[in-house]
Amino acid sequence: MINIIKQEIPIDESLKKKLEFICDFCNTTPTFINGSIRKIDKSNLAYVEPHKVIINNIIFLVFNYSNDVYIKNFGNKIKINNFISQVENTNKEYKNIQKLSTTLTNVDSNIKENNKKIKILTENNETLELRVKSLTEKNKLKDNEIDELKEENNSLFAELNYFKNKFIRLIQFIKNRLFNRKDRDKYREFSKDLYEHGVIEDDTIKE
Repeated sequence: MINIIKQEIPIDESLKKKLEFICDFCNTTPTFINGSIRKIDKSNLAYVEPHKVIINNIIFLVFNYSNDVYIKNFGNKIKINNFISQVENTNKEYKNIQKLSTTLTNVDSNIKENNKKIKILTENNETLELRVKSLTEKNKLKDNEIDELKEENNSLFAELNYFKNKFIRLIQFIKNRLFNRKDRDKYREFSKDLYEHGVIEDDTIKE
């Protein structure tokens, strides 16, 4: 009979504090369940079970000394600081959205012009009905493309505002804690960690 030995592994205190800080910022309370090592007795076979962090009924999996966080399973991985760094990426995408808006305006003007041409061709020559029909179908496809682009534009804009507000709240949260004598030392160390990893800059704090 195979004898499996299970040994609990405490979650790393530094990792736990980072997760607690993120949850504190989001006004939620996490539940931590320590991972473990499962060994088959009298063999070298072992399996490391990750720590479980339960937030709003969603299970996150983490390992000690790792910045990776797995959502529900090992198929969906993110970085602990990914939510903050995502804001910087979204800001770059916003410039692309502005260019996309200009393109959409030009496409819309072209569609209106094509509709005028279709009307003229239809009135002047019945033999062009097949061509008019083809152009109409193309315009419908362009209308669908515009709707999809507008939907994507609105989605990206909403995402930008979401992460932008999150980032502003985070910076304000850190500033408030730095002026709080009770929390000053803890959040000063965390701010230093964010600065050294390029998440925030000098101007961010000065503002």
